[in-house]
Amino acid sequence: MSNKMHEMKLVGTNSDGYDEWHCPICGRRLLLKSQPTLTKLVLAIGDMTAEHMGVRPGLSFTSRNALPEPTKPELPVWMEDFSERW
Repeated sequence: MSNKMHEMKLVGTNSDGYDEWHCPICGRRLLLKSQPTLTKLVLAIGDMTAEHMGVRPGLSFTSRNALPEPTKPELPVWMEDFSERW
């Protein structure tokens, strides 16, 4: 992580209970849901070298304590060479 700190702003909460957060500095956008377990969905990556933080009643997060970025899903064996067959 760099020493850059970006404060994310709470945009609102959608009907599924996800809080939408936006970084006005780099454009990072994500959805966070804290119940029943912490779930993070990244909508726009923004500046990955900056540390992001956000606070609202009942929830605070930083890049250090948030969930890791999603990994590429594993494909079933029969799909691994799918694009090569076309």
